[in-house]
Amino acid sequence: MKTAITIGAAGGEYMESVVVLEWAATVGSQVKQGDVIVTVETAKAATDIEAPCDGVLEAIHAQAGSEVPVSTVLGLIGNGASDLVATVERKAGDDAGQSAIEQDNEAASTRAPVTGCVGAAVQPVASSRRSVQQPAATPAHSPSGRLIVSPAARKAAGERGIALSSLTPTGAGGRIKLRDVNDHVQAANNGGDMEVNPASRLRLYAAGRRGTPAVLLLHGFGADAASWFPVDRALSGRCHVLKMDLPGHGKSPAVGVDSFGAFAASVVAGLDDLVTEGLADRVHVVGHSLGGACALAMAQARPDRVASLTLIAPGGIGGPVNHDFLVRLSTADGVDALQAALRMMVANESLIGREFSAAAMGGRADPALRMAQRSLVDTLFPGGEPSFDLRDALAEMQVPVRILWGREDAIVSPEALAHVPAHVAQHLFPGVGHVPQLEAPGEVIRIIESVVGIG
Repeated sequence: MKTAITIGAAGGEYMESVVVLEWAATVGSQVKQGDVIVTVETAKAATDIEAPCDGVLEAIHAQAGSEVPVSTVLGLIGNGASDLVATVERKAGDDAGQSAIEQDNEAASTRAPVTGCVGAAVQPVASSRRSVQQPAATPAHSPSGRLIVSPAARKAAGERGIALSSLTPTGAGGRIKLRDVNDHVQAANNGGDMEVNPASRLRLYAAGRRGTPAVLLLHGFGADAASWFPVDRALSGRCHVLKMDLPGHGKSPAVGVDSFGAFAASVVAGLDDLVTEGLADRVHVVGHSLGGACALAMAQARPDRVASLTLIAPGGIGGPVNHDFLVRLSTADGVDALQAALRMMVANESLIGREFSAAAMGGRADPALRMAQRSLVDTLFPGGEPSFDLRDALAEMQVPVRILWGREDAIVSPEALAHVPAHVAQHLFPGVGHVPQLEAPGEVIRIIESVVGIG
């Protein structure tokens, strides 16, 4: 028999949701009744939740960093005799009032396979304009009219003399969060000219334990954050793994841009969100293809927040892109068409089976998403030529940089490595195409671990 771990009275009379701060136990560990097992943040304060009985923690359903309704079953305690229960996928991400930060889980990580392409050059990123997804604002009141405010936001507003009623809430259920205070301050500092686009905040994900090295994974063209399986799963045991859906990808808004500079500005703003949300002050960035280009943009715009770069077949450092692939991938409206495009990425086509392709198509069913990506092809890679050049940005990097490439890459030729500065370490994988993280995951994981310093 399993006993549910619930928030109970700790949620308070008016609370609709809480943020899970930290688990004091791990799945499989013995717990005793009355032990503090998890800490959550309510509008009042951080609150410890005690184990309701003796037993074994068999499942964690709400990971640290996630915001969940007060009715959520946080985890399960069993007698240890049965198999451990797998973490269930949180579906709150589809609700209109959900936080922009979603906790990653195994179901989401296996939802779609790796796809990806390339990026282009870095332009100066304007810091006064943010283009990151923000849930539609709702009044920060409970049905009784009481303000719903996180403790951190309440403290920050008090220190700055800001009336809570003047803030625009972005948290679930109209909850005022710390980032809302920061946005208010930044808008005031900019004379009220800061443009926050509520429809364009990038979707962020987190897994692993805070306090461990933070690793940010940026996917390639046509993919989404879930495409990093099994890399993210391997790293999350010893790292705080963070991911985001790039603009026009995954659950981020399907909006077009007029330049790579504008595209990169949204991604840099996503990095700023990680800091605002208290998820990470400094990150090791791993970027694939277009994500690799964004990683360079991020390191150039926020050098104090990037600890290292691991770039997998990055775009924009020399040579053309397979334009036929870009068009076929962005316009594929069925499993067969998508499978044909995905097979262009790998040296071993058997890796891209029909089930794999069907899973990928499930994440690309929205015509608006495909239209946005087709527009990105014309903006970023007109005729297959990257619009901008990242070679100078790469040469100026002051942080450790590794570049990984498949020798059989048919999307972006590894001949681009000829343009890589001598001080940048290179890894060339024989018999591998455009996605080494799919075709040689063990080697890729070991290299990332070495760069991060956990190998």
